[in-house]
Amino acid sequence: GSDLDPAALGPLLDQLIERITGSRKVGVVDFADANARTRWAELDDVMADDEPGGMLGSVTSRPEAHTLRLALLHALLDGSRAIGVDHINAAWALWSYVQGDLCRCGSGLGEVR
Repeated sequence: GSDLDPAALGPLLDQLIERITGSRKVGVVDFADANARTRWAELDDVMADDEPGGMLGSVTSRPEAHTLRLALLHALLDGSRAIGVDHINAAWALWSYVQGDLCRCGSGLGEVR
């Protein structure tokens, strides 16, 4: 890999600190619009129908709650006070990636997909 210029991290770190500080002042967070609500409803149905059993199921239980929290984090770090479709999609992508890795690693966690 290449060397990372420490000077390039300064502005990113400042922005991250600003977003984290700002998120502490946010009250209620809701979905940004009807499109976000619709996307969440679609994924909520998908997640409800896809719960593996065994140890994997224990490790990945309640995907809806975790994915919604990830969407909230994406929104707040994006500087938004509402969860949009992009935040939901990013959260779903992250959750799917982690769950896929757990399924592939096997090690008694459940069926390999």
